[in-house]
Amino acid sequence: QVCSFSTQIDGQQIAQKQSFIRLVLPKLPLLKGHYEVDAFLLCENGIHVYEHVRHAAQFSVTQTHLEVGVVHLERQWLHGES
Repeated sequence: QVCSFSTQIDGQQIAQKQSFIRLVLPKLPLLKGHYEVDAFLLCENGIHVYEHVRHAAQFSVTQTHLEVGVVHLERQWLHGES
């Protein structure tokens, strides 16, 4: 598991009249590998599973450099003399 998202943790209220909800990830800095997305619709307490879709999406990430791990974290290098 790389990460998870929750409307409850993020303080998002969903009205019963809403027909859809969309999650947008502006950046997904994954490194090389094969990934699968699972989706779950849970009760407001995150206990009861109303619906779930395993392998809702599958994709692969390739790269040309030698960085290893799961994600590429934004970073800044500082140089100087103490």
